[in-house]
Amino acid sequence: MKVAKQKTTGAAMIAMGALAAAAGAAYFVDPPVSTIEAKPAVTAEVDLVFFGWLFAPPPPPPPVAAASPVDAVGGLLGGVLGLLISNGSAPGQNGGLLIGNGAAGAAGQAGGAGGLLLGNGGAGGAGAAGQAGGAGGNAGLLGNGGAGGAGGGTTTAGTDPAQAANGGAGGNGGILIGSGGAGGTGGTGLNLGSATTWGGDGGAGGNSGIVHGNAGDGGAGGGAASVTGTALGGDGGTGGQAGAFGEGGEGGDGGLGASGGSGNGGDGGDGGNGGIVGGDSGDGGAGGHGVGVVGSANGGDGGDGGDTGVIANAGDGGDGGTGATVVGGTGGGDAGNGGHTGVIGAGGDGGTGGDGSTVVGNSTAGNGGNAGTGGSVLGPGGNGGNGGNGSSLSGTGDGGDGGNGAAGGGLGNGGLGDGGDGGDGGNGSSSDGSDGSDG
Repeated sequence: MKVAKQKTTGAAMIAMGALAAAAGAAYFVDPPVSTIEAKPAVTAEVDLVFFGWLFAPPPPPPPVAAASPVDAVGGLLGGVLGLLISNGSAPGQNGGLLIGNGAAGAAGQAGGAGGLLLGNGGAGGAGAAGQAGGAGGNAGLLGNGGAGGAGGGTTTAGTDPAQAANGGAGGNGGILIGSGGAGGTGGTGLNLGSATTWGGDGGAGGNSGIVHGNAGDGGAGGGAASVTGTALGGDGGTGGQAGAFGEGGEGGDGGLGASGGSGNGGDGGDGGNGGIVGGDSGDGGAGGHGVGVVGSANGGDGGDGGDTGVIANAGDGGDGGTGATVVGGTGGGDAGNGGHTGVIGAGGDGGTGGDGSTVVGNSTAGNGGNAGTGGSVLGPGGNGGNGGNGSSLSGTGDGGDGGNGAAGGGLGNGGLGDGGDGGDGGNGSSSDGSDGSDG
């Protein structure tokens, strides 16, 4: 039984091997068909994105609409009109070539001019510290001149002098019609020590147009002050001149000079002449006051009044400034003379002389101004100005002389105008002083 079992097992194994060999032979003779999915073919046109971005030509520009001839002509006309008709905008810029106002100047800069046909001049810029004021711009044929800028002040210490700057001149009015601009005020000088100090002078007023317009007033002189040094006030500016019809400008007043040492006032500016045919003349500016403590003090002289043309009244003279101190000599300023009239009109009055006063020292007052004559045909002469008063507690105090009156106009014998009165002499008040003489 054992032998038979082993035979049976061996026969089974031989049979299984025969089956495996038959299966292997079948695989090589007829292998199984695989189901692999086919891949798409690669084309020759490969989209190289990166290199295409680098080397691709730029896209064509968008279409541009053709410019309209109307727009082109309009732009050209606008530019031309801007040059001919416009106001100045930048500091100191002129107005349009034909029409437009000049712009005001920056610090110390002149104002722009007005257009050749029509336009006002721009105002001059006020000066910075120590800088002169800018002049006012001139007008063209028709228009007003710009005002002058104020002069810049100056402040120093110790022994450094202080010189303030002058005011700018006013611009002229239109060549035919227009008023002149006022002159700028002089700057103020200040020294915080013992140095000399000057105030700036006022600018002259601008002239008016040939046919009509009022002339500009002169600017006032600037003040000056020092702790112990000499202080000298600035002079007033001269008034502008009128054309055929119009008033002359007023003269500017002189500036104050004040110090713990010596102080002297500035002189007043002369008044401008009135119109050649008609228009009153400007009055002279008053002299500035001089004030001291230990030192001399003198007032400034007054400016003369302007003369007139055919029919108008002449300007009056400006008053003299006062001089006052504690220890030292003083003098009042002399007054300005009145202006003269042409054919018909009143002569100008003389100004009043300035007073002088001191405690210790001598004092002399200013003289009154002489009057101007009346019109050659008709008009009274002006009155002479009174002399100033002089006073001192310990020295001499002399009054100023009065100014002379002027003759009036005349037709034949006796005339048609009265002569002016002479001014009264000033009073003298001191232990040894004299009164001034009458005019």
